[in-house]
Amino acid sequence: MRAFHSVLGCLVVGAVACGGGGGTPAKTDGGAGGGSGGSGGGSSWLVASHGFLASTGDGVHFTQRSSPTSNDLLSLVCSGHQYGWAVGAAGTIIATVDSGTSWILQSSSTTGALRTLSFANPFRGITAGDSGTVLRTENGGALWSAVSLSTSRAIFTSAISDDGSQAWLAGEGGVIFRSGDGGQSFTAAAVPASFASTTLRSIRFAADKLHGFAVGDGSAVFVTFNGGAEFQAASLDSGAPSESLNSVEDL
Repeated sequence: MRAFHSVLGCLVVGAVACGGGGGTPAKTDGGAGGGSGGSGGGSSWLVASHGFLASTGDGVHFTQRSSPTSNDLLSLVCSGHQYGWAVGAAGTIIATVDSGTSWILQSSSTTGALRTLSFANPFRGITAGDSGTVLRTENGGALWSAVSLSTSRAIFTSAISDDGSQAWLAGEGGVIFRSGDGGQSFTAAAVPASFASTTLRSIRFAADKLHGFAVGDGSAVFVTFNGGAEFQAASLDSGAPSESLNSVEDL
């Protein structure tokens, strides 16, 4: 049985675009970690293990598409209706500039798994994954550059603001990082010490770039009101699941 890791819609011109910008501010990172979906008509895509790619035009029937990789694909994002990227095992990055008709490999200079990616527009994006690996691009992935991060923990989720000026990362050990320079550098956010053993699975920010949530294992819910400089634990009803919160959306 194939495991599907991410699905989203690359929408037609004039509709709200999915992914790290182009109409959905500061809400990126889909599926297991890369790209928020939109609503409306257009083509929708999903990725899975062994480089599997599929698309649908009617939302019902998916057709497998040619993939340039056999590595597992873990996250998917698009910017508008035309540009898209997916990342996965062994540092794999693939990209499309023609609404998914064709995909090409991009060089990542890493062999670790990339688990999340976010784009503000067709040019500026970030991706991250195992061992604290972070890469950024200013040209749609033609060149990916390494960014230093003060952790060796795995990063599972990311977000970037619609204007590309701010970005956030979160992951294993309850780590959260924020960037005020478009992903060129990141600083650690202050988080409750009691959540050091959790793994954060999703991070989202409102369009004001101040209000945000991060959620994860053990019913962990963090909230920030200052752009991610500090997070505090939010309370949940006693009936909340004790396992893992995988996604937060619609701020």
